[in-house]
Amino acid sequence: MRTLSKSDFKLARSCSTKLYYREAHFPERTDDDPMLAMLAEGGYMVEQLGRLMYPEGIALQYGRDALVDWNETATALQREDVTLFEATLLHGRRLARVDILRKTGNRFELIEIKSKSLKSEIEDVEDGAGGKSAVSPFRGSRNPNQILAPWVPYLEDVTFQVDVLQALFPAATIVPYLLLVDTSRKCPWDRAPALFRVRRGVAGAADEPDLEVEFIGDPQLIDPRQMLMLRDVSSEVDLLMPEVRAIAGHLESLYHGDVVIREENPLA
Repeated sequence: MRTLSKSDFKLARSCSTKLYYREAHFPERTDDDPMLAMLAEGGYMVEQLGRLMYPEGIALQYGRDALVDWNETATALQREDVTLFEATLLHGRRLARVDILRKTGNRFELIEIKSKSLKSEIEDVEDGAGGKSAVSPFRGSRNPNQILAPWVPYLEDVTFQVDVLQALFPAATIVPYLLLVDTSRKCPWDRAPALFRVRRGVAGAADEPDLEVEFIGDPQLIDPRQMLMLRDVSSEVDLLMPEVRAIAGHLESLYHGDVVIREENPLA
């Protein structure tokens, strides 16, 4: 079954014709881009560090049939408490893979790991009444209802995942997070890249780079919280949800069997 993954959504959210070409297996300009490949390595290293924060986590397989992957995740989620790496969520045709998914009873923490950086300290700004107030680092200080453009793709990514998870578990409480690199701190480990083994040419999911990054250091000597930080993005997800849900629903409607319809007047 053809699925609308979060990568498909990110590509086609501005123009649905891109989805038509992707599903028709047209090459993309980013294919075989050495700079993107290098950035992917760094992103995978940050992901491995993030996993160290949850030693109880269970790594799931993915990249096979989407329904098989979802069934494995669904089985794991029958536990009262569980932490999963690369959980697969499938509702209708919408497919999302979650970096870290923690379930405690009827409460989920959905954690998206990004190699993007952010300072942990939030500077106070004028609140317009002569005082000071803290402002979300993801929003402008003058218009708190507007998310800053550089953060929109990351937060829409999380929103898409939350939408799929909420559809699967409508009665659940879901708290979404971004796990980011904290630029307020210096890396405490010498030769940090040597803590990872990078292998290329590894077969994986169609929308994933063909590489594998493995942490080979001693997890007892590494505290990833010295470099990474969690940010609750619930309010940003709530703000973005109506638009993300509408666009995803429209893109999903373009699938007919294994064919994607090419619109004459695509989303703009």
